[in-house]
Amino acid sequence: MEKQMIRNTKNSEEPWPIPFASSWPTAVVPEAAVIAVPNPAIATEVAPDLVIERTPTDSTAPLYKVLIHNDDVTPLDYVIRILRRVFTLSHELAEHIAETAHNEEVAIVVVRPRTEAEKLLGAARLQARADGFPLTFSMEPDE
Repeated sequence: MEKQMIRNTKNSEEPWPIPFASSWPTAVVPEAAVIAVPNPAIATEVAPDLVIERTPTDSTAPLYKVLIHNDDVTPLDYVIRILRRVFTLSHELAEHIAETAHNEEVAIVVVRPRTEAEKLLGAARLQARADGFPLTFSMEPDE
């Protein structure tokens, strides 16, 4: 393995000797990189000199429940398929939610920030209408 050098940006005269595969180019490491991560604690443990930008909506946005309502027309296997595709649920969880909606007339599908809940709700409604089913979804604030 051939050693290549990465430039030390704090003291540009002294390169850091870091072994790399011979096909990799020499890189210049910036003093601070700006990245967006969902959990800043993970990034700061790995690289404490990284500057992390996090949008306030990630942690402060109010949460909303996306609800599915029972109807007598939409087949159970179609409901499970929509829950798996749109909401990316496992087969077991989608089946449980579909059966709960059938037995209790309504079931909570997911709890998400408002913008994400609206997008999921819209995608589920659009797919159900495109496939010719009256499957109904709604959302309400999570208490």
